[in-house]
Amino acid sequence: MTVDRPASRSRHRFHATTLALAAGLLAVVLLPARAGAAVPPTTPVPPTTPPATVPFTSPVVGWRAAVDGEPVGLAVDGDDVAVLAADEVRLLDARTGTLRWRTATVDAYDARPALGPTRVVVTGDRSVGVLDRVTGTVVARTPFPDPGAAVVGTDDRGAEVVAVASETGRRVGVLDADTGRLRWTARFGAPTWAAPGITAGVAVVAGESDHGSLLAAYDLETGAVRWRIRRGPDSSALLAADGIVYFAAGDRRTLPRVEAFDARTGRRRWATRFPGALGAAIEPTRLGDHLYLLDARGTLGSFRLADGRAEWFQPTGHDVVVSRVVAGAGRVAWTTFLDEVVVVDAATGAVVEAWRPHGVPIDLAWGPGGLVRALRLADPARVEGVVGP
Repeated sequence: MTVDRPASRSRHRFHATTLALAAGLLAVVLLPARAGAAVPPTTPVPPTTPPATVPFTSPVVGWRAAVDGEPVGLAVDGDDVAVLAADEVRLLDARTGTLRWRTATVDAYDARPALGPTRVVVTGDRSVGVLDRVTGTVVARTPFPDPGAAVVGTDDRGAEVVAVASETGRRVGVLDADTGRLRWTARFGAPTWAAPGITAGVAVVAGESDHGSLLAAYDLETGAVRWRIRRGPDSSALLAADGIVYFAAGDRRTLPRVEAFDARTGRRRWATRFPGALGAAIEPTRLGDHLYLLDARGTLGSFRLADGRAEWFQPTGHDVVVSRVVAGAGRVAWTTFLDEVVVVDAATGAVVEAWRPHGVPIDLAWGPGGLVRALRLADPARVEGVVGP
């Protein structure tokens, strides 16, 4: 990547790039889950197919919106796009790019914003900022040590809450989104590389260090540890949705495993081998009834959510270090180490488009009209709505 990241992100870039260059694609093996958990089917897994290349093209851009300062990240929910730049937070209309409001920042905010039903949340060096989604008014700036990206969700009572963890791994905490008040903080124990997840009454946090990876769930009301699982030192970011937590990890000697856990109990539902080199700052996604996991060499895997069966593994030949995989309208997309955007067919993994924009695509999200991308080192620095798929 040609742009600076926070210090922890830069360390991970070196770690993931080294791993990506050393890792080869191996045979695919299904791993049965432990006793008492559902076992994935034994149907042979489709082989990994050779990478398919397509010429770089330029997409049709429906709208552009300039920002003050280089953009850090964006989030899309419904018809709103929240974008965080070096000097401001903006809320845009996701269909037209029209500015709804802008608010100047006061902390050195450096992580993707989060959108909730009534709040926009940003994190900086020393605080979590909570803004009203309709007006942009600052509701609270809550001190928190070295916060990474946050996530907004709801607890079992339907109240809007914010989960955040220290990038250094020291603390995890939950705030009331209505007031910005900190409900609780608890110890975690490993550096974090992506936002936590919220589902089924728990906040789930994943971290990775040279000693291993850690996945832990905390009660949203009390901060009590519901469950904690340790795995090998190579892992993906987590995905938490509909009471299930999806996570992949390996130990550098065997193929990584993609696993699904019950969010309330930690019980494993299924586990499947993944022939790739994982990256803790590469975020998986889901679309329909499939999970999509990307490795550091640009190989995308498709897994059935219900039982973990691997449908296909598709190499693309585009290395990845830090990226959020996004999906919509039958497509899956992500950014690469060389500042490209790759778009594949969600049903087959075939590469359908590849772009080299005039600027660094720092973040992507799927909007109501297609992909929305934030471009740094562009003239001007901006957010664009791509007409698609």
